[in-house]
Amino acid sequence: MTETKELKRQLTMGVHDALLEKLYVTHDAAVQRVRLTALIEGYEARFGETEVELFSAPGRTELGGNHTDHQHGCVLAASVNLDTVACAAPNGTNIIRIQSEGYPLVEVSLDALVPQPDEKNQTAALIRGMAAAIAAKGYILGGFNAYAVSNVLSGSGLSSSAAYETLIGVILNHLFCNDELDAVEIAKFGQYAENVFFGKPCGLMDQTASSVGNVVAIDFDDPASPRIEEIAFPFADCGHALCIIDSGADHADLTDEYAAVPQEMRWPSASGCSKAAAPGGCRAAVLRAPFRHSCRMICWMHFGQVWRRYWARAAVMCWASVQRAVLYYCPECGICQRAK
Repeated sequence: MTETKELKRQLTMGVHDALLEKLYVTHDAAVQRVRLTALIEGYEARFGETEVELFSAPGRTELGGNHTDHQHGCVLAASVNLDTVACAAPNGTNIIRIQSEGYPLVEVSLDALVPQPDEKNQTAALIRGMAAAIAAKGYILGGFNAYAVSNVLSGSGLSSSAAYETLIGVILNHLFCNDELDAVEIAKFGQYAENVFFGKPCGLMDQTASSVGNVVAIDFDDPASPRIEEIAFPFADCGHALCIIDSGADHADLTDEYAAVPQEMRWPSASGCSKAAAPGGCRAAVLRAPFRHSCRMICWMHFGQVWRRYWARAAVMCWASVQRAVLYYCPECGICQRAK
């Protein structure tokens, strides 16, 4: 850990420029030097001058396979160079205090690591859920102070919640777990926090993409142990770039609508199938949804110039999603028809 004053001096002198250029995929670290210096000053104004660490967690974008993680499918996703950053340090108490720029201070006591009904859809729920998941692994956690700033805008579709969960996980992992948790574990804890504490039944793609980083292919055949492969695809060599634009659409306050997606995919289980009451329930899925998404993904990646070099791999990945949907077909569910 480094004193805030010394860390600001190091940033000003360019000591960390190489790391910043690699992290943010840029040849000019000046913008990030200014941003992180302001972050540290925000921490000092709220919590005083202490020894601190800096932490980052990126937003993510979907390249293909949206929502197939709910159906044991395959996805392509990528982290982006917009992130949530925090300046943090242990505070010697059992209370986590996080001041995010533009928001009220959030305090969470580690004495009560169970879901709180009044925290549903609130930031405190994500913090409490992450702490609960890590504590359940046997780690002794403590409180910390953090000042956070984010350019992963809420409701932008870049999964600001997954970035926030990953950030909390990385802070707790570094300060209290000797960095023993790997990226996939932190992602799983993020999903747990969002499902159980926050109240949003999300899949695991967002957290995995943010926590693991880079462009990744993720196979959710076994959601408890997703198979992850980094795809070192050179966008620039193909004369293309992955661009993030403002579509004018807002994803905020859509938890109920989002929750309807996996429920609709599991519709046969709720349609009176006798196996729904059996151990494990009915694993059937409405085939129209995964088949449509997978075919679109195959066509886009096959004919798109950017992905032409990977078209065979893309087809294999997508067909795996389709096959699994067929595998989960239940003959007792009248509305679920086997693909022809």
